[in-house]
Amino acid sequence: MGAAIVIAFKAWRCYLEGRRTTVYTDHCSLKYLKTQPNLSRRQVRWIDFLETHFHYNIVYKPGHKNKADALSRPAHHDVLYARHFGSNKTLTGIAKHYYWPHLAEDVQKFVTSCDTCQRMKSSKQEKAGLLQPLPVPEQPWQVVSLDFITRLRPTTSGHDAILVVIDKFSKMGHFIPTHMTARTEETAQLFVRYIISQHGIPTTLIFDRDPKFTSKFWKELMSLLGTKLAMSSAYHPQTDGQTERLNQIVEQLLRAACKDENSKWDLHLPVLEFAYNNATHAATGQTPFFLCYGRHPLTPQKPTTSATVQPAHDFITTMHQLWGRTHKRLLDIQQQQKRQADRHRNDHTITMGDQVLLDTRNLDISHLPSKLRPRFCGPFLVEAQVTPVTFRLRLPATWKIHNAFDVQLLKPYRDPNTIFVGRQPPPPPPVLVQNEPEYEVESVLAHRRRRNGTLELLIRWKGYDPSEDSWVSESDMGNARRPLHDYL
Repeated sequence: MGAAIVIAFKAWRCYLEGRRTTVYTDHCSLKYLKTQPNLSRRQVRWIDFLETHFHYNIVYKPGHKNKADALSRPAHHDVLYARHFGSNKTLTGIAKHYYWPHLAEDVQKFVTSCDTCQRMKSSKQEKAGLLQPLPVPEQPWQVVSLDFITRLRPTTSGHDAILVVIDKFSKMGHFIPTHMTARTEETAQLFVRYIISQHGIPTTLIFDRDPKFTSKFWKELMSLLGTKLAMSSAYHPQTDGQTERLNQIVEQLLRAACKDENSKWDLHLPVLEFAYNNATHAATGQTPFFLCYGRHPLTPQKPTTSATVQPAHDFITTMHQLWGRTHKRLLDIQQQQKRQADRHRNDHTITMGDQVLLDTRNLDISHLPSKLRPRFCGPFLVEAQVTPVTFRLRLPATWKIHNAFDVQLLKPYRDPNTIFVGRQPPPPPPVLVQNEPEYEVESVLAHRRRRNGTLELLIRWKGYDPSEDSWVSESDMGNARRPLHDYL
């Protein structure tokens, strides 16, 4: 360190000679350079040079209080030529020239807390959140799930969609032809006609966030019937995975049955429904028809022979035993599926009050090329934990989407300024307003009126440096009325 002081004074001698100079150093022993009793010959030459030509004072400043200057700190990650590589490549580049204790650990923390990397890079981690199976019902048609198969070829009857309804216990399904433009009231009438009239009122309905099911009318109808609504979280159809799987089966059956009559596929639905309900289901080991009615339906292959009528008491006992065995089998299969799924998942650490990033794969940000768009956006505040794996976020008021998301779509945000004090994150990206990118206004600083009468406002943009302040026409402030109101 003494040599560094001498070299600095020699390099800047023309500026320092004849002036009083203060030298700040984080090497405490240099304070005693002139007063220590035993000096080496080299140190004597240093002091002779410094005392002869300069008036200086050495002040000790601890390293943690010494703010780093950009000129002596070459960047190795947050610059264009560093390309925001991962921890290993960044560590290799730094280790070529520098070393300090816990170097690898510091590089790891720095890279993982990089705001740009957190937004732009895809997550390679295992799925977050352990599997949370839905409760298994104890008898048929207690819990029912609904979904639509849409964008089918219109039939001669005007149908272009199928309402798929499935019982979570027996796996019995109903395939009801409908059309994509059907109103909520029409869908409710189909549900009453085909489901409630045959099986009674279910205690729970499971469905995705289709507008037909999230409408006020549907909620009020189910409330009057005493049915609980269980909606999936936003962009997470796995909540109703059973119906999603049945949709694939229905489409497969339709393709096989209607290969020559695509305009009359709705006429095949009753027969396909019968075939599905009379087939043994892998989960229950029984046919849906038998689990619901305690007998197998007559088919052309089944001979009509006289059979002994089972006493009513024995029939009821047999059915209850069958339902009990089926319930236990469904529970066992569910636990087996959970164990298998959890092998490729890890439990999350998100809690209420955390800052998280939201996966953009389901967001409408079509103004950006799909290959170059950010993989995550945010950060957003976690307002509440709805279920063990579902969280409600505080989204911008202009986002017209449901604010409850599965943990698989979230990623904890590591604040760069918290881990490395003084490290500033890059300016926030624009938010989408009616599919158009807009920057958030922090405040209005001043106003002026142009010669043509146009009122312009000096805007301070949220998250941006004052050097980025700009004049904006008052007519372009339609989505930032609050800052404008606060200024006026």
